[in-house]
Amino acid sequence: MKTGRLALIVLAAALCGAQESAAPFVEWMTEAQRLAAQVKTVGDADATALARLREDAEALRNAISQWLLKNPQTRVVAPTADYVSRASRAASVDDLRALIQELIRLNPAGPFFLGRIEVQVTAEVPQVPSAYVIGGAEIAAYGHATVTGAVSMAPGVAISRVGARNEGVAYVRGFDMRQTPVFLDGMPVSVPYDGYLDLDRFLAQDIAEIHVVKGYSSPMWGPNALGGAINLVSRKPLERFHGEVGAGYESGRAFTGTAGAGARMRKLYWQASGAWLARDFFPLSGSFPASPLQPAHRRENSDRRDARGHFKLGLTPGAGDEYALGYVRQSARKGQPPYAGSDPSVKVRYWRWPEWGKDSLYHIANKSLGRSGYLRLRAYYDTFHNRLYSFDDATYSTQNRSGSFVSRYDDHSYGGKLEAGTSSLARQVVKTSLFLKDDTHKEHNLGEPQRSFRSRTLSAGLEDALRLSNATQAVVGFSADRLDVLQAQDFQKAVVSAFPIGGLWAFSPQVAVLHALSEVDRLRFTFARKTRLPTLKDRYSYRIGRSLPNPDLKEERADHLEAGYSRSFGAATLVEAAVFHAAISNLMQEFYVAPQLFQFRNVGRVEHSGFEFSARTDRLRPATIHAHYTFLNRTNVSLPGVPLIQTPRHQVFAAASGALRGVLLTGSARFETGRWDLSEGGRYLRLAGFAVVDGNATIPLGRHVELQAGARNLTDRNYLLDEGFPEEGRSFFLHLRYRF
Repeated sequence: MKTGRLALIVLAAALCGAQESAAPFVEWMTEAQRLAAQVKTVGDADATALARLREDAEALRNAISQWLLKNPQTRVVAPTADYVSRASRAASVDDLRALIQELIRLNPAGPFFLGRIEVQVTAEVPQVPSAYVIGGAEIAAYGHATVTGAVSMAPGVAISRVGARNEGVAYVRGFDMRQTPVFLDGMPVSVPYDGYLDLDRFLAQDIAEIHVVKGYSSPMWGPNALGGAINLVSRKPLERFHGEVGAGYESGRAFTGTAGAGARMRKLYWQASGAWLARDFFPLSGSFPASPLQPAHRRENSDRRDARGHFKLGLTPGAGDEYALGYVRQSARKGQPPYAGSDPSVKVRYWRWPEWGKDSLYHIANKSLGRSGYLRLRAYYDTFHNRLYSFDDATYSTQNRSGSFVSRYDDHSYGGKLEAGTSSLARQVVKTSLFLKDDTHKEHNLGEPQRSFRSRTLSAGLEDALRLSNATQAVVGFSADRLDVLQAQDFQKAVVSAFPIGGLWAFSPQVAVLHALSEVDRLRFTFARKTRLPTLKDRYSYRIGRSLPNPDLKEERADHLEAGYSRSFGAATLVEAAVFHAAISNLMQEFYVAPQLFQFRNVGRVEHSGFEFSARTDRLRPATIHAHYTFLNRTNVSLPGVPLIQTPRHQVFAAASGALRGVLLTGSARFETGRWDLSEGGRYLRLAGFAVVDGNATIPLGRHVELQAGARNLTDRNYLLDEGFPEEGRSFFLHLRYRF
């Protein structure tokens, strides 16, 4: 590593430091792996190459040592080095890699290590890179208040809006949120009844990392990862004691607040955080055409109130051992902006959610099994409850019409996963897992008897990572999933009766090969058959009289093929590209049995094909630039005349950040085109393309205080993600933070 690389690492840490003190562990590990490969090729007679190797290794060791001096609470010391012989050089580099892995495990300045799903037992057998990681510093720097906006920074991810429910959702390479489960610190948090989740309800202030997995995914994630998975990883204490408070104001009479504190002791740590957001409305673009349903530029019935609290207590009794107990409380209430389009056939809904609540209690235990293995247990209990009010008209005061109602959900879920891994076998890492999830859903409209539904999901997974040669690794995995519906109740003609119940199996084999063309070039090839078992809503919902239940639904299947390539240009630039294809069969599609009446059946065959390209560079110092382009072609094979909705065909995202006279400046732009939509009136239409530009500045006002000011949708573009439901126009925000 030359001096320029070391300067780059320091610069990267400085840019991130505007938000939080983070170590560049990824850069360190990448450099250590490069050095390990170089040790094997450099001979004792090549004095020039030996000198360069020693210089690079010493620069890396010094960079780590400098960080350790600033973070003495880690109680880790950089090892000494010896470069006399090839064996001593290899041992010195291996010591550096072991040190970096231990720092990643401890990582006092970053994410909750136990909250991650994919665990590296050893660097000797690297895993196929299947997760795109969005860091908490990046989320804060770009001013994302919710997870919806944050995940849009990942290639292959398109955000959307379920207009009729006012929910923020994400599509991963065309797969919706039923097919891409969401986790918090590795715990499933998707709604038990339908598998969906409103990402707008998840405030992003206390998130350290977001992992987005696409296509191929480890069996350790558990069942139903048909299209991938999203994992929200919480923070860990930064130092012996730290805290933060903040407040802000945004357009739409919005007030925000954050508070957090944490402490790390020798064998104990705790972290507590809270965030809230209260908004009366969101502003529409100045070019939005007013209508009787939306006469002003203050979006009707668009208020929201969100609050979130998270507490985590951890114990680290010995090297490799950690036990953590966490509790998350989320509460919200929101309005549902009514349809504001021009289709006279649409029946306008006047809905409000006066109650939306989610509580999650979880425990994670990690036991080190010597130097070569681990045993990890995750256990959780999660509850979800909400109330939906449907009113007669825009006054939101009466419920006299036949279509008006009060609906109540009361769900709970419990389960866990036992996972073990070992590298005791030569050139192999073996992992295995057992998964349990038990879901109960209770619902009723006011004045009706309560109906109960219950299902249980079991899964067993096995994964074996093998080093075939110095340049090639393979990962083979398999999982078997079992779903049993234990209870399902119907309600017809004022009588509660039993639906048919039963169970089914799903099997998911997969294989991946990772090959190093050189020290800087990597190839990967993956195949994965992934499945999704039907939810309770898929099987038993009448969907407000528009659908017939189908208890005999089977699992959906997707065969994923992907070829990927990555190349690093020094330590400053990384370029990645991937070509992917997914053939989905048994897809649950609407089969119309009568006009305006359908039933979900496993009749769908769909293909998703596409290409992703992404690049990140720090060469234009002091700026960091990253961009990605996604092309996605979705083909409805079984119904060629029916387009697939809610995902753009072309999507471009670009972002830049850099420090100027102590001020961190960031800007981003998102462009998309080719999105199809199914309107509330039942019409398929192609939405207009658009570009949205955001920007902000973070200004230090002292040693511990900073002010962040910015704007979203700077050009005030009027655009839609769902016909009749316009998105936010130009808005401004101002946030003040104090850290201690």
